[in-house]
Amino acid sequence: MGHIFTTGEWTFFLILTGLSLVILIYLFFQSTTIDILSCGDLYAASLGINVLSLRRKIFILTSIVIGISVSYAGIIGFVGLIIPHIVRFFIPSGQKKIYLLSLWSGGIFLLACDLLAKHILSMELPVGIITAFIGCPFFMWLLLKKQG
Repeated sequence: MGHIFTTGEWTFFLILTGLSLVILIYLFFQSTTIDILSCGDLYAASLGINVLSLRRKIFILTSIVIGISVSYAGIIGFVGLIIPHIVRFFIPSGQKKIYLLSLWSGGIFLLACDLLAKHILSMELPVGIITAFIGCPFFMWLLLKKQG
């Protein structure tokens, strides 16, 4: 089941991890600007923020981090959707807090799902099945809550 990296793979992995960390740190320091942007494009533009440029930067940088993550971990559905919604329920505003708490909560959630996937049956389930079992009802509840 496991895979041990060769020397070349470790080097490549560390380079991509370093790139991801640099991007994540940059996005963390942009969280105040993102908070302003969440108030509306006109408001952000009135404060001197180039809205189109900021949106492009955020889109490109998050796409790079997502691409790197998926290339190593594979597609694990719902984690990036469930956790920020739950965190935002407890912390309604402030991107810095939401960003950091989502990062840690997502890791803990994925670790818990992985442990559950390994010990639920005699065979090992893909972790994506567990996250889908949790994610589907969660989003159905969220959808029904918004309609009501």
